[in-house]
Amino acid sequence: MEQGRDANRPCRLRGRVQYILHYRYDEQRQKRFETVELLGEENEWKPSEEQGAADHVVQLRAPWSEVEVRQQVKEAGGWWAPASRLWVVRYDRAVAWGLKERRVREGS
Repeated sequence: MEQGRDANRPCRLRGRVQYILHYRYDEQRQKRFETVELLGEENEWKPSEEQGAADHVVQLRAPWSEVEVRQQVKEAGGWWAPASRLWVVRYDRAVAWGLKERRVREGS
C-alpha cells in the first residue's frame, strides 16, 4: 500500500468540512482499509504549459514533406497517429527537441 507524499501534512480547515472516502485493498493480507481525505480551502488554479507531467503526451503537426522535422519527432520518441493524422510525443521531449511550437491543441 502506498501513501501520497503529503499524507502526513497537517491541513488547516475553514468553514464547512468536505471529505472523500477512499477504499484501499491489500491483497496479500486480504484487508480492506477505509481512508478519509479532508478537503480544505478551494482556490482557482490554472496550470501553465511548463507544469505538464513528464509523461503527458501532446500532438504535433509535422507534414510528410518536412522530413527533418519528422525525423526529429521520431528521435524524440514520437509516433504517428493515423486516425488524427498527427504525431504524438511526450511533452517534455517536445520541449527539449524544440518542437513545442508545432503542438496542436485539443479541439483545434
